[in-house]
Amino acid sequence: MSNGAWEAFVRAHFPGYLLPSSRVEAITAEEAARFLARITGRDHELALLRAVSTLAPRIDELRVFAMELLPDLARNLPSRTDVTTRYWRGGFRGRLDVRRTSYQQASGDRSRYVTQAREPSFALPENILVRAVAERLLRLLIDLRKAGVLAKHGWCTNAQGAEGELKRSLSTTALREVPSEPIAPQHELSAQRAVHRGYGAALAWHKALRQGLDATDASAIAAMLAEGALTPIEAHTRFEIAVVIRLLQALWTRLEAAHGAKGERFEFHRSLVHAKRDEVASFERGDGARVQVYYNQCHLDPGQRDEGAKHYMGGRAGRLRPDITVEVEKDGQRRAAVIEVKLTEDSSYVLQGFHEAIVYRWEYARCLRGWPKAILVTSADVPGAVRVGDDVIAVGWTRWVPEAVVEGLLEGV
Repeated sequence: MSNGAWEAFVRAHFPGYLLPSSRVEAITAEEAARFLARITGRDHELALLRAVSTLAPRIDELRVFAMELLPDLARNLPSRTDVTTRYWRGGFRGRLDVRRTSYQQASGDRSRYVTQAREPSFALPENILVRAVAERLLRLLIDLRKAGVLAKHGWCTNAQGAEGELKRSLSTTALREVPSEPIAPQHELSAQRAVHRGYGAALAWHKALRQGLDATDASAIAAMLAEGALTPIEAHTRFEIAVVIRLLQALWTRLEAAHGAKGERFEFHRSLVHAKRDEVASFERGDGARVQVYYNQCHLDPGQRDEGAKHYMGGRAGRLRPDITVEVEKDGQRRAAVIEVKLTEDSSYVLQGFHEAIVYRWEYARCLRGWPKAILVTSADVPGAVRVGDDVIAVGWTRWVPEAVVEGLLEGV
């Protein structure tokens, strides 16, 4: 099976594609967040990636903290005694402070009374840090669960029950009496000095969460994302991303080799990070020639299937949306090719994908004027070699991107 190869590829290249290792000018975390939101449809996808990259390597530690250390600490949470002084007139309730009451009444006000109440307080700096960490971990687990991450990925097995235990400890134990406040160095120092192992674990989590979720430096984010960054994205989407990135690499390599020596250099723009651009990337030359790659976009003009559905079915059938569209423009003329991507080792599903590529070829026939017109890319190996001249071709991941396909897509540019 070829899954291991494409998984390794996308994990090695995707964080770099988003962040500075693949650009002379680094993009920001905000731009990367927009990129991911466009791909996945979730506005906070970068936050999910960072959360998983922080939690996944520490999932065993999360289980121990949430299900063992925190409950034990909460059952015996240290406290201090706070003395509250209250002034009364005409009567009082509670424990009378005889000395202060005598002083008040000796001053001429015989109706004044002073009481003192001794109450336990859990507002210790180390307790405040523990509560803050537990609440943040709980929010992360809820967010990941609602996004469908925890239900779909094996790394989460050891986290089962952690969300419920965190919620129980925060809502039913003395932790609920701990006030919330911003964590400062004194909180960290108190936790470091505390005896119970739960404090040390909470401090370690506080530092890990701060590094994993709060860092703003793009290089630091890229390094962190390299560890399990793509887990929240479904497998078929990760494979589509791998196909896109390898296609962009192949196109850029050929354009650089063919035109760089002539001084007719193309500029490579990763355009999806711009809010007003729809394409994943654009290769543009000074004379107006350009190659644009679209991901999961209805970019081409609708064909007979879409127009017929709109007329007869009121448009409810939905538009055909290729996984990838490559559009080439030169001298005012445009042509395109479409790509269907299938993550599967099932030969019948591969064949279904090939049939879908054929449908795309005819649906967008007015725009598909070069070679190849439609391509199926699958994670499975495809026995047949690419035949130049076939309008629709199929390629397995291990052979993606064939040199003949790159030449065909860039013909005449």
